[in-house]
Amino acid sequence: MQKEYQSNIHGAKWLGVLLSCIVPGFGLVRAGRNARGILWYVGIQLAFLIPVLTFAAEGIPMALGFVALFAALCIEVVMLCDSFRHGQMSIKLWIVFALMCLLSVFIISTSPLLLRHFAFTTKIQTAAMEPTLLGSGKDTPPDHVIVNRLSYLLAKPKRGDIVAFSTSSIPAIMKGMPPGLGEVY
Repeated sequence: MQKEYQSNIHGAKWLGVLLSCIVPGFGLVRAGRNARGILWYVGIQLAFLIPVLTFAAEGIPMALGFVALFAALCIEVVMLCDSFRHGQMSIKLWIVFALMCLLSVFIISTSPLLLRHFAFTTKIQTAAMEPTLLGSGKDTPPDHVIVNRLSYLLAKPKRGDIVAFSTSSIPAIMKGMPPGLGEVY
C-alpha cells in the first residue's frame, strides 16, 4: 500500500526528460530543484549561443564552431540525464511551464531581430562590383549578400574584403544624381 501511495505522489522519471526537451531544465523544476533548473535553462541558452557566435565570426576557424556545437549538444544530453528524476506537476507548475514555453518562443521569434545587429542580408543595387557581384540588370536578378557586422570586432579587415555601408546619409545618392555632378565624398 505504501508503494502505491509513493507512486501516486511522484510522477514518472521520463516525464522530467520530456519536459526538459521542451523547456531546458524544467524536469528539475518539476523535481523541486528550482535553482538548478533555472541554471540549466540559462546555461543551455548560452551553450547554444556560443556556436552561433563562432560561426558568425570570420577570424575563428569553422572547426572550432563545430567543436562548440558538439560541446553544446553534450551539455544538453547531460541536462536531460539530470532531469531524469521523480517529480510532481501541480497547477502552479503547469502555469510556470506554459510561461517558460512562451518565453522560449519569444526568445526564438525575436532572435532574428537581435541577430540583425550581427548580420543582415542585402541586394547589390548597382553594377559597380561586376563581374564579382552582379547588380540589378535587365536580364539578371541582383546578387544577395549577407553582411557580417560581428567579424571586424574580432579581427581587422584584410585586403580584398568587401565592405558594405549605408548611403542613406549621402544627399547626392539619395536624390539619384549621377556620380560626378555633385560633391565629392
